[in-house]
Amino acid sequence: MTRTALRVVAALMIAVGGLLHYRLWHGVYRHAPIHEMFLLNVVVSAVVAVALLVPRATRLSALGGFLLAIGSLAAFFLSRGPGLPTPHGKWKEMGLEPAGEKVFGVKVALVVVVVEAIAVAVCAALLGLRSRRSAPARA
Repeated sequence: MTRTALRVVAALMIAVGGLLHYRLWHGVYRHAPIHEMFLLNVVVSAVVAVALLVPRATRLSALGGFLLAIGSLAAFFLSRGPGLPTPHGKWKEMGLEPAGEKVFGVKVALVVVVVEAIAVAVCAALLGLRSRRSAPARA
């Protein structure tokens, strides 16, 4: 896959993750103690997705996408484990909550996890690709 294709896939995954976070915020979490974090994810996702689409996207945009997606996954798993620290205390959920939210018949939480995992992999590939190109040739 070319660098351009990787950037487009990464931007698409980041944008979809942001849109799903917006959908969750709008439908379920708007008044929850965690609502600020969902809106922050939406805004950062938009910025990172656009940055990845810039023709001369820098290593920083791939790193931003990687960190955003890893952070989203970490927040998801923390909220289902020991609790996610928020400005309002720890937030805990179980399984693939919220139960009623679905996209194409699949729970939104599962779709978010898959999209964020793909974003991590593609951004890592971009970072690795950039690192190999900038590394000096071995004699």
